[in-house]
Amino acid sequence: MQKEPSLPSKQQEAATRSSKPGEGQPKYHPDNKKDSAINIGDTPVVETNKTGTLLKKEAHDLTVIKWTEELKKNVEAIRKEIISHYNIPESNVFIDDFPEGKQRPLRLFIVMLHKDNPKLNVYAEGSIYHAYLYNLIRDKLEGNTLPTREYLAKNIVKILNGEDESFPFVLHKGFIDIYKNGFQNFPAIREALEKQSKERGGQPITNWFKSN
Repeated sequence: MQKEPSLPSKQQEAATRSSKPGEGQPKYHPDNKKDSAINIGDTPVVETNKTGTLLKKEAHDLTVIKWTEELKKNVEAIRKEIISHYNIPESNVFIDDFPEGKQRPLRLFIVMLHKDNPKLNVYAEGSIYHAYLYNLIRDKLEGNTLPTREYLAKNIVKILNGEDESFPFVLHKGFIDIYKNGFQNFPAIREALEKQSKERGGQPITNWFKSN
């Protein structure tokens, strides 16, 4: 199994935080999409990169997954919700295989929202590591002029903060609960999401979240 390339993590004051309303969202997004479980700008964010935390362990420790049809259908249903939430054209959805053997216990995704043209929004999904998904997009996106993965790694903090003016997208990375039960199989993540739910007046706990 390849070791995931090291990407700098954003420094946070706490293990979890919530996006500010409208944060990182292009202006064309509505404030509220009726077909989405959560409002634009209200996406839960969980810090899964902090060394030595249960949050990182639950999200990153490799495990063996047997991809049953039920699990694949779970992922497909959640994928449709994310694609709808972020207004991703079907032609710009790229899905990696469901691999055998050891892999992440959660399905990974990245969303790239074009700063000027929503028709160029992109979604990619897989089971190994986020940096690979960026390469998947670079390989498959028609007319691709994206920077290299090395550039992404070097400038990831600025890109995630939307501070890299040369990068044409706002980038989000996150995780999907393949069991589709609100991360009940992952106690630390579930606790973080429950905390954010209470802070937002009982906002529903979804089966996906963004990670910094």
